[in-house]
Amino acid sequence: MNECYCYFHIIGDFDPADITKFLGIEPFRAFKKGELRRGGRSRYDFSTFCCCRCDEYDFDANVMIEKTIAPLRDKIEILNRLRELLGVEYEICVVPKIHVDESTPALGASLSVIDFCHEIRANIDIDMYLFN
Repeated sequence: MNECYCYFHIIGDFDPADITKFLGIEPFRAFKKGELRRGGRSRYDFSTFCCCRCDEYDFDANVMIEKTIAPLRDKIEILNRLRELLGVEYEICVVPKIHVDESTPALGASLSVIDFCHEIRANIDIDMYLFN
């Protein structure tokens, strides 16, 4: 019953179309600073670009993270250039949904993942949901 997904997240003040052009990757979710939020009551105060989502559940979240960053490994130079030019921030987001009665998944990161994060100055964000 446990679930998990991972994705790569870029945050800052940019036009998501520019990120698509630079990376050659389509986002599954993106919005530009100043666009109306759902419901139309307020505007986003930052831009976001979410890509490389992995929905293939694995007991070991590191396996999912590796699949998430695989399309980005040859884009380290581009990612660093974007960070320097646009001041963007990077996150690898891991979203486990854990049921208390199920076995607990492994939520670690390998040295390979840590090295990748270090090279592009990315954080790893674990957004965990627990269910009875």
